[in-house]
Amino acid sequence: MAKLSTAGLSIDVRTNIKGVQKNFTRIQKQALPLATAKALTFTAEKAQKALLAQIPQKFKNPIPATRKSVFKSSATVRNPTAKVFMKDVRGEYRWMEHHIDGGARLQKGSERRNRIGPWTAMGKDMVKNQYGNITKGRYTKMFADAQTASGASGSGDYASTKTKAKGGTKTIKYFKMRSKSGKQMIMWRKNKKTIIPALVETVKPRYRVRWPFYRIVAAVTQARYPELFRKSLAREVKKLQQPRVK
Repeated sequence: MAKLSTAGLSIDVRTNIKGVQKNFTRIQKQALPLATAKALTFTAEKAQKALLAQIPQKFKNPIPATRKSVFKSSATVRNPTAKVFMKDVRGEYRWMEHHIDGGARLQKGSERRNRIGPWTAMGKDMVKNQYGNITKGRYTKMFADAQTASGASGSGDYASTKTKAKGGTKTIKYFKMRSKSGKQMIMWRKNKKTIIPALVETVKPRYRVRWPFYRIVAAVTQARYPELFRKSLAREVKKLQQPRVK
């Protein structure tokens, strides 16, 4: 059977061992625990590779952390369970959860800081890095400018690009305003003639299942485990049959 967990899938194959063992020789029964643990571990490795291979196909130019976000733990004789998972400790599952399970995603750090609304989308003409994201440095500048501009004007709107600062004048490139439909936005004054939306308030986004994590692991387990188990058992039996060198 396979046990599902929040951030991964455990391969815990416990077939009718008593029924299978009826036809086993003594040496096969002796080799069975280690052969099972190794077969489970090899199956988890196959599932891990299958999941990682899908990432560049399912996501456009994913960041390096996403490309390496699938991990596996090995089975042992005492604990015959192998696991394929994403680490919650480093947050891999948090940013992929909505692509695995579907539904709404969690708030991004930038959305908790932007002060224009709980959910935002990047402006389509906004400058992005090679992975299609706004850089952390630009976000820092954006929010600092928008806060300074709001404080200087006494409202959320700001038309000037200058504000007094200690030792001179600070250039403000980002400021908040509302669209005609009432949505809050952070605008970017790209140059003297061009102002474009940087971030736009939007509705809570919802996603379909994009990366069928559990289905891939289950399919690999069903397809590969039986043969891997047979090969693993044969290897362990052969080792036990070899004469010991004194």
